Amino acid sequence: MPSSRFARTLHRLRVFIATLPFVLYTSVVLAAPDGWSVLVENGEEIFIPGDLAGGEEYRLFVSPAVTLPQNGYSQWFKERIDQDAGKWGEVLSAPQPQQNDGGVMTATYALQRRDGVRRYAHFMGFYGQGKAVYLRIISSDVTTLVARYASGMQQVMKETMPQRLQGVAVSQTASDAPVEKSAPDSTTAVATATKQTSNAASSELKRIDNVSAPEYSLPEPYQALVCDFTENRVNNTYYDYVVLLLKDGTAYKGLTAPPEDLNIEVSRRQEPDRWGIWEEDDDKRYRIKIPASAEKWRPLSKSRRLAPARMGEQLNRYIYKSTADNMGMVGGGGSFTNSWTFLGSGRFTRGRSSLFNSGMMASVTAGTSVYAASYSDEAGDSSFVSGNSPGVGVTSQKKHNDGSNNRGWYSLNGYAMELAYDNGETDRRLFGFCYDDRTQPFFGGTLFWMSKSGPADKLPSKWRMQISLNEERYYVPKELKEGEVFRVVFSPRAELDAAPLNEWFKKAVTQNFSYLGQPQMKREWGNMKTGLMTYFNSYVDAQGKLLAVLYYGAKTQGEYGRFVRITMSDASLNKQYHEQLKPAILNAFRP
Repeated sequence: MPSSRFARTLHRLRVFIATLPFVLYTSVVLAAPDGWSVLVENGEEIFIPGDLAGGEEYRLFVSPAVTLPQNGYSQWFKERIDQDAGKWGEVLSAPQPQQNDGGVMTATYALQRRDGVRRYAHFMGFYGQGKAVYLRIISSDVTTLVARYASGMQQVMKETMPQRLQGVAVSQTASDAPVEKSAPDSTTAVATATKQTSNAASSELKRIDNVSAPEYSLPEPYQALVCDFTENRVNNTYYDYVVLLLKDGTAYKGLTAPPEDLNIEVSRRQEPDRWGIWEEDDDKRYRIKIPASAEKWRPLSKSRRLAPARMGEQLNRYIYKSTADNMGMVGGGGSFTNSWTFLGSGRFTRGRSSLFNSGMMASVTAGTSVYAASYSDEAGDSSFVSGNSPGVGVTSQKKHNDGSNNRGWYSLNGYAMELAYDNGETDRRLFGFCYDDRTQPFFGGTLFWMSKSGPADKLPSKWRMQISLNEERYYVPKELKEGEVFRVVFSPRAELDAAPLNEWFKKAVTQNFSYLGQPQMKREWGNMKTGLMTYFNSYVDAQGKLLAVLYYGAKTQGEYGRFVRITMSDASLNKQYHEQLKPAILNAFRP
């Protein structure tokens, strides 16, 4: 039975639920790259990357289209900059706008904020079919961030400019289920991916049970696998790798295959520079010398030990790794992305993309611009090239193969992932988790990333994403004190199949709560006037801690439903984090 203190907590939470000012609103779903947030302010759409570090600033503003004659386009653009630039700081440098043969106008200003910090404004203008669009990028530097987010900027431009210049409102529905993106220039590929996404979303509502899977034991010759990296401070890049420690005191750097597949004798003979020695440093660290002749020992944190998967473990996630070269849209350069999607059904898809742009400088100085993109995913391979120079314009597009080399079945066994492609090929790679929160898997020869998805993009950056052994993704505030519990889960969108919302909500919540434990109270269902469904109860976790659970549910875009689950050790935490959580919940239930 719940204690009297906990009963008081439950009462306070019921009162708090009844007074929550959540308002469901209707809004256009804007095209945004994965991991980016999108806002609307004063008629402008604002796109913001979700992985900005402290002190970094990058915002992409796209204005509504305006109707004007072509002979007034240049003057309009100059007047917009004159009216706009001073709002973002003191103007330190204001070059004259330039226009290339394609009609794109550009200007990059150096600005200084009131606190003395320098920032940059990249202004762009586009004209077509009697309409003009004004675009502004506010960035804390002139090269690095523009290069990092060049592919995201390209996506926004490719998906929003044509509609604006044609006077069509932008509307794009994005699924929260993990699914590989298709080439934006391939209508067939997009249609195929959309259909697969819908099917995957419904199937992935089924629970993944990895807890009952047998644990893996490292073979006898080996002591541990540890994640490490080297940093290149010149271009702010990292090289991730895994160090294999053997019980005989030797160490191997750069493992990319499962340890069982390493032929130790052959490797020592053919790649001696990868071999060295290791020893215990203290309770928290090892130390290594690779090669053994190195002058200094290098510390190796035990907290970065690579955790293996369980035997037959299932995944449900999208992982990616992106790199960018040179100066992106300003000075030209490219961006490259390698991504994988793993589903609980045992299926996987692989995606690779590359983007190249000759940059603004080439357009301004020589009147020449080149844009090239290639995509490879479960629908096939495609490429797109567009270029122009004074008096000449060329565009080509190609698509080939059926994508069977990018999809198939996977199986996990400890540090080994086996891939069986639909085209008959097979592969076997190293796999493991570098951190206890399971958010950064090491796959093959590199560390892959995961970003907040769907509604979680609206959470403050200081919230941490964690993934349970059963692949449930939840988010927690960083400032929680010892013993406090506050976890938020956003369910995938699920098709209602013409069922009333309240029936779907009760069925989905009852099933989901059964994964947590036995309810400790009489069921408390609610239906708020805003159309928001609620459910409240409590359970005892595996550590014997009594936790309160609050569910919200509502209908979202089309015939879909979603719920949000909040697990907490005290109702005061819900009140404490309400304002931080509110934008994400509103986003989750956007009609």
